Amino acid sequence: MMMEFMVCRSGRHIVTLLVVWALISPLDVFGATPFYSKNLSPFALIYGLPANLNGNVVEEGRTEVRLHAEAANNFVVRQTGDTLVVFDGETYRTAAVFSYGLKDRLEIGMELPYITHAEGVLDYFIADWHEFFRLPKVGRDKRPNAVLEYRYVQDGKLQYLVDTPSSGMGDLVLFAGYRLYRDRGPDYRATALRASLKLPTGSATDLHGSGGWDVSLALAGTDNKTFFPWNLSVYGALGLMLTGSSEVLNDIRQDLVGFGSLGLGWQGWSRLELKLQIDTHTPLYDSSFDELGSIAAQLNIGGTVSFSDETLLDINVTEDIIVDSMPDVSFQLSLRQIF
Repeated sequence: MMMEFMVCRSGRHIVTLLVVWALISPLDVFGATPFYSKNLSPFALIYGLPANLNGNVVEEGRTEVRLHAEAANNFVVRQTGDTLVVFDGETYRTAAVFSYGLKDRLEIGMELPYITHAEGVLDYFIADWHEFFRLPKVGRDKRPNAVLEYRYVQDGKLQYLVDTPSSGMGDLVLFAGYRLYRDRGPDYRATALRASLKLPTGSATDLHGSGGWDVSLALAGTDNKTFFPWNLSVYGALGLMLTGSSEVLNDIRQDLVGFGSLGLGWQGWSRLELKLQIDTHTPLYDSSFDELGSIAAQLNIGGTVSFSDETLLDINVTEDIIVDSMPDVSFQLSLRQIF
């Protein structure tokens, strides 16, 4: 018992020291970069909606390595007539992302994702959270906890079912960014044209991929200049994705999908920047169900801790602001190292 007390007390001291260090240590870093955020709804993550929407590009001759991890808890049960949607489970996505500054204005890179679908171990925590704050249970109390069931039934016919936990490689993504403009100095504005190609390397049967090729093109921008006196940064992006023939619900797949993001960063301390970001996209499917056929949007809340100019950690939580269009909640960590 004494040992547990000492470990807990030591842990609190370490956290306190890290927070104080992050607030007072000097560092020459300024300018928000977007959260590396995806829609982890089971029938959405299989498509190539890009996460790398930075208005800046990696400098020539330098390499950025990102190790990214996120976990999402999905819960939706909805039936209309003979059509049924059940999203009950958790999805984990980890990724290794490599970006290289090939030329002064050109960045190339690739993303290697790993997908896991599993029972909802966070169900207990979320149920207690809803109970404590008297939030709507949205049917969670009518189903058992720790279940995996991603099911879609249309006109009484089963279209897709994943109810066995699985892990495996997702769809490989190749991407490039071309800098259109950038000011010099820490208070800069920058714009970049970004393109990505998703390859069908993940299993469509296990919802690790779509079984098709997707292509996207986006314009991204960063403004660290306009609100520089207040340590504020604004960033955003708009783009289009062309989806290829899919092995998952191909009959209702949308060929063209629009997407975008808008974020605000405040660097109130030298090593800590707080950020808010909204991600959105048009429907991926032609469906009357919001879970498949509505505009999707989520809010990211978190920040970036800068251990040095080259080592940064993003920590954020997402919440669906258009209900049921994205997971109820997801948690993300993203570590970046620049060489």
